[in-house]
Amino acid sequence: MPELGEIKLSNEVGLSGPGLVVWSACPSCGIERWKRRGDKDTLCVPCASRVRALKRDDLTYFGQGQPKIGDVAQCHILGYSGYYRLYYVPCVKCGKAHWVRRNAKKTHCCRCAPKYTGPRRDRNAGARYLSHPAGYVYVFVEKDDPMRVMARRDGWILEHRLVVARKIGRPLKSSEHIHHVNGVRDDNRDDNLQLLTAHTHHSHFVRLDLQERVRQLEARVLLLEAEITKLVAQLEGMPIPRQAGDEDSLSQEQTQEESSLGVCRDLTGDTLESEGEEKVHSSRKLGGDSA
Repeated sequence: MPELGEIKLSNEVGLSGPGLVVWSACPSCGIERWKRRGDKDTLCVPCASRVRALKRDDLTYFGQGQPKIGDVAQCHILGYSGYYRLYYVPCVKCGKAHWVRRNAKKTHCCRCAPKYTGPRRDRNAGARYLSHPAGYVYVFVEKDDPMRVMARRDGWILEHRLVVARKIGRPLKSSEHIHHVNGVRDDNRDDNLQLLTAHTHHSHFVRLDLQERVRQLEARVLLLEAEITKLVAQLEGMPIPRQAGDEDSLSQEQTQEESSLGVCRDLTGDTLESEGEEKVHSSRKLGGDSA
């Protein structure tokens, strides 16, 4: 037994973390224990909890003595992790008191609690139910069934694994997976189930995902091609806008075209049209025409 005031390393006395600890007694109850050197709080855990609970009227039990029906305590006082409150209530079947949370629905003690809880409690051979949201069907098998090794502890087994196992005459391994051909998980017909290894099953779903991705991309490409064709048709029907710099080039093109046709203008504004070697001079006046 160490003496009061003795100082040691924390790892020497079994405490985690570096630093020094000192053997001291609680000034309230006198219980001796190791305390971190330099800590201002010199009270033990029960006494410190009692002091902190003076401002809280709902806490009535602080870890000392036998609790009474209706006592309220902090969970860390009772050895549980966390900081929630526990209530000391009797069992509704045997009357034995136990600690529960405030809003706990479990009113039975551990011995009187029902072994199976849930919507289905009729665990007869052949009983089945549909799990949500997975969508698989579970079947109950008896303990003397040779396929019971594949079931859970409560005796329920996946129906599609049971169907394949009875077909091949042996329990399935954990590395063997069952694939539903039509993709319906509750359709456990014999011709709809396929036995695959874990790697093959995973590769199959990867291939399906890739195929679905390719179909989405192909649909996207067709949609973009239709949009491009529509935009091209709209651009062909629109007039091409002319810029300011195109006027000079347009006038030069018109001049070259007129010269190629042999059209020329004289000073009076008359037009001389040449057809081969003949030249016809026509003059138009404001008052009339003369040939």
